[in-house]
Amino acid sequence: MSNLSKTLNTVSTKTMTQRFLDTVERVGNSVPHPVVIFLILIAIVLVLSHLLYMLGATVTYQVINPDTHQIETATTNANRMEFATSTPGSCRTSWVSPRSAC
Repeated sequence: MSNLSKTLNTVSTKTMTQRFLDTVERVGNSVPHPVVIFLILIAIVLVLSHLLYMLGATVTYQVINPDTHQIETATTNANRMEFATSTPGSCRTSWVSPRSAC
């Protein structure tokens, strides 16, 4: 009976900070491995990027023209990922800058 009373006594005497840390530990133990989280986020970005491309999404933003030092408006369209289907060294790969000479 003394073991039971000691156990009950220690559970009830935990401070608020200790109970909070116990909760944080329980939640942290239920979270997947960081690699799994990273792979899930990569998949979400790929799916969202392709969806925005299919919908024809555009982004408009302001840039400073380095030649005139004036603020101009630039528009960027969502591009499809071509690097997996194009030949290496061609100008159609997404890794080549649009300003590069081919």
